[in-house]
Amino acid sequence: MKKIFLLPGFALDPEIFHKLKLPGAPVFMNWLEPKPDESLETYAMRLIEKYEIQADLDTVLIGHSFGGMVMQTIASLTEVGTVVLLASVKSAEEKPLSFKMIPALPYQRWFSKAMVTQSVGLWGRFHGYNTPEKVAAFQKMVNNKSDYYMQWALQKILEWDTPDFTARLCHIHGDQDKTFFINRIKNAQIIPGGHHLLPLQKPKEVSRILNEILGKANA
Repeated sequence: MKKIFLLPGFALDPEIFHKLKLPGAPVFMNWLEPKPDESLETYAMRLIEKYEIQADLDTVLIGHSFGGMVMQTIASLTEVGTVVLLASVKSAEEKPLSFKMIPALPYQRWFSKAMVTQSVGLWGRFHGYNTPEKVAAFQKMVNNKSDYYMQWALQKILEWDTPDFTARLCHIHGDQDKTFFINRIKNAQIIPGGHHLLPLQKPKEVSRILNEILGKANA
């Protein structure tokens, strides 16, 4: 039987996956608090240990956005069967060009959960936070994180590039994603009208594709 693990996107909680219909008893992972100057590889090892992710071809890792990047890093550290990306990227080339400009800014001085939650009204509707309920849910999830997590995770997103791993890689993406633009995404199954909050916005479509992938993984 497949052992399925799901990791949400940057600053989010597993509730973004709760509308998905998946077989078995999936493991919904939470973000850990990063240690000072912790590398992504060391952080990924702590996730492996906490959630007992075993080297097994029946292990399936599903990650949304930044969670997809981390799941690929986990796959480079322990042999798993399948990695599935939801509204994420497979390489630095798929990230927006604007991401290359951010490291030149003193973002660690001003980037905080207060800044993110207070500014969501300006940018949120472009990234799937288009109702008061979604905005409130996002603010609650971000407020559960520390400022250090926010700064650490942003730095890791900016630095991340494809690690080496042998697992089968599948990618599901929305054609209206304004975080990782569709024109930079290669070799993905596209969901029309899908925004960045893909598992929350299009759970039926995502569930159908995931179950098809899991079915092939069982073959």
